[in-house]
Amino acid sequence: MNVIHLNNKSNKLMGIGNNLKKIVREKGVVGKKLADEMNLAAETVSRHMNPKTQISMKYAHEYAEVLGVEPEDIYRTQVPLELIGSLQEDMHIDLYSKRERFELVGPINYPAHYQGIRIFNYFAPHEESVLIFDGETKAIKRMGVISILRYRMKNGKENTVLGFPFEQGWGEYNIRVSQAMFQRVQWEGKRKKLAEMWIKDIELLWASPILTSVYLPSDMDCEIIEQ
Repeated sequence: MNVIHLNNKSNKLMGIGNNLKKIVREKGVVGKKLADEMNLAAETVSRHMNPKTQISMKYAHEYAEVLGVEPEDIYRTQVPLELIGSLQEDMHIDLYSKRERFELVGPINYPAHYQGIRIFNYFAPHEESVLIFDGETKAIKRMGVISILRYRMKNGKENTVLGFPFEQGWGEYNIRVSQAMFQRVQWEGKRKKLAEMWIKDIELLWASPILTSVYLPSDMDCEIIEQ
């Protein structure tokens, strides 16, 4: 969130930008009708709806009352997190096609170049979570760190997996999928352990460490939506 002390109804400017235009569009309110209810000139409301405009807390409270939202919502800028795929039981990642687009939206904002993968039954049974990584820097960044990895097999096929990269020699890498990574996985309500797995004789294209995660998106007022 970009603001504090929104219970203060003074005319002091707070925050950088606002979320008013998005809310008005979602509510289906016509600009002129909103201007009439706010007792403001249409030009003033139009200026307030510029996402880069700072408006006073007094107006934030008044807009919130008219639109049926909280004052914090006026200033909350939501930057969606792109989700690139979902984790499978063998720890490979099923990437979405170009026609598919899923995003994590909510009050938590991440840098625009961050991406995430969806994981099911990993931290808690019957719950969906998100692992987040730097999707911009496609490089081999760290060894022995849990990462999203893209690799190419000898037959030319490329895959994406969640695992630990290890350098075996100059330019040669193996990927370890640790048994510990499966200990939290619960399929059909039963805890399941799998043997440690190594992915060998591959060309490692890039490895981006997991930076953070959202265990229970719904408990943090976040949701996964399909665009």
